[in-house]
Amino acid sequence: MSWKADNAACQRGFTLIELMIVVVILGILIAISMPLYQGYVEQSRRTEARTVLLETAQQLERCYSTYGAYDDSNCGLINAAGNLANDIESENGWYVISAANSTINETAFTLQAEAQRTQTNDDCDDFTIDQTGSRGVGEGTVDECW
Repeated sequence: MSWKADNAACQRGFTLIELMIVVVILGILIAISMPLYQGYVEQSRRTEARTVLLETAQQLERCYSTYGAYDDSNCGLINAAGNLANDIESENGWYVISAANSTINETAFTLQAEAQRTQTNDDCDDFTIDQTGSRGVGEGTVDECW
């Protein structure tokens, strides 16, 4: 009888099968949670696109009310050719408004924020806004993305 008590006291810890079961369960949880997490991160980064577009549109509206044209070269945002003087990058660099993607003339403008780096994998990759406040996206729907 004392042999059984000594043997029972020596059996501590986990078996290899128990550890493998825990590893498999953790792998399944990670496989499920990572895509969901990535989606939330991409969605939160969209705020940068909306912010930089709305700020740039407000600057162009101030140019229009001051100079009577969106593309006036006296406006610090516009160069002599009537385009954006410089690319405008969002705070963390996930989106860029570039002169090549934006259309600006005397009475109208359309600004486009182009996704950068890994944000290009987002379902809502490029955002647009014009002088009327009309919003658009490259992919997805305006309701989902804006």
